Amino acid sequence: MQKIITVTGAIDPQELGFTSMHEHTLHKTSLLAGTMLKGLPAMVSGIKSYEGGCDIREEKARRNAEKIILPSISIGEVIRSMRLKKGNPAAKLPQEDYYLREVQLYAEHGGKSICDCSPLLPGCPSLNPIRELSGKSGIRIITAAGYYTRTMIPKKDFAGGEAVMQKKIEQMLEEGDPSSGVRCGLVKAAIGTVEHGSISPWEITAVRAAACAAKHHDVSLHIHTAFPVRIPMVLELADQLENEIRVDPRKVIFCHMDSYDIGSGNPSVQVGPDGYDLRLPTELCRRGFNVGLDTWGIASENPEVRRFFLHARRNMLLELISGGFISHITLGHDMMSVGSGAQNGGSGYLLWPDTLAEMKEKGEIQPEDYRTLTISNPARILASEFSG
Repeated sequence: MQKIITVTGAIDPQELGFTSMHEHTLHKTSLLAGTMLKGLPAMVSGIKSYEGGCDIREEKARRNAEKIILPSISIGEVIRSMRLKKGNPAAKLPQEDYYLREVQLYAEHGGKSICDCSPLLPGCPSLNPIRELSGKSGIRIITAAGYYTRTMIPKKDFAGGEAVMQKKIEQMLEEGDPSSGVRCGLVKAAIGTVEHGSISPWEITAVRAAACAAKHHDVSLHIHTAFPVRIPMVLELADQLENEIRVDPRKVIFCHMDSYDIGSGNPSVQVGPDGYDLRLPTELCRRGFNVGLDTWGIASENPEVRRFFLHARRNMLLELISGGFISHITLGHDMMSVGSGAQNGGSGYLLWPDTLAEMKEKGEIQPEDYRTLTISNPARILASEFSG
């Protein structure tokens, strides 16, 4: 019988309800907080070192010739958006109370469940606070076991190879955090670093280990996907997953296809006047994989920039639906910091639920499409025959 493992225990898939498939909660207690900010300078350096390829120069020349000018968000804006604004009363709240209010707001807007995609490994901070957050709010939270990008993979794990990394991921799926008993219900990996013209071998090893663990335990695999990784590299990895490891593509999500395919953040994609390129998500869906339009949290206070990114995501969603790929789409905000919270003027966990409800109200999507995106797809992807 299929189950979904949440921080408060196993549930039936039909209990999951309206789900945001890519978020982060309680950042100070997550592996994300302990490693991501430390690794950010190296990530930025890696992007800059590889953004000058001939494909970038050709695309830049084409955009200039066709007068395609796109609003953008700087790294500085992203970093500033992670902080609470001066004078914000919410800054005085303990982190647990701050996030309790954020998920309560999500519940008020129809939310029932959240996937916290911060990758966890044995030795992570206690997950008791996340379990308590779920218990107090009534929002079901599914946590992730796995690895993030190159700069955040422990050297000793990579040195141990694929088998060691797989074992650590499986420990979080089977035993979980010993201090709380919380087990992870999905697997996370990442591709976002290029070395010598290919995805970093560190990340390839971690993805393969994650894929083997996910396959063995019949749980979903969520792959952070980011520039400077190029489209052919992503498709080559998809081939490995399907043909070598033989994962079921219906249990795999290539995350961040919205931010990856919007030209402001990826100078390698061939965008049109609307600012995005759907070649990669279209091909992944055609092969049976899922794609995450899951970075709706917009790290800019500029109204024009916010309108551009919201408009682009709405259109990307509608184009993929019209292409017959609705059963392959997942949604989320990738809320990475307290500064992104609704209490700080950010999207919180509310922007895409409110946008989707508005699209349904206007007849841009049908009620059955709304249910597929918010309930059916998450339940299908997260449901597992493995319950420990």
